[in-house]
Amino acid sequence: MPIENSVLMYPEKTQRIERYEELQDAIYAKRDEIKKMESTKEDLEADIDEKYEELGDLEREVTEL
Repeated sequence: MPIENSVLMYPEKTQRIERYEELQDAIYAKRDEIKKMESTKEDLEADIDEKYEELGDLEREVTEL
């Protein structure tokens, strides 16, 4: 049976397949978004750690004065 006939005979199945594909695309996009956020989070955590080290250095210098 050609695809065109299948689409006409089973429109609900076609709609479900289309919805499935849309959901899969949304899932992949959301996973990519999360991965980007996680890498940003890691970068921010590293920046914060660096700032705390700088703060510690400044505080030590103050106590030495």
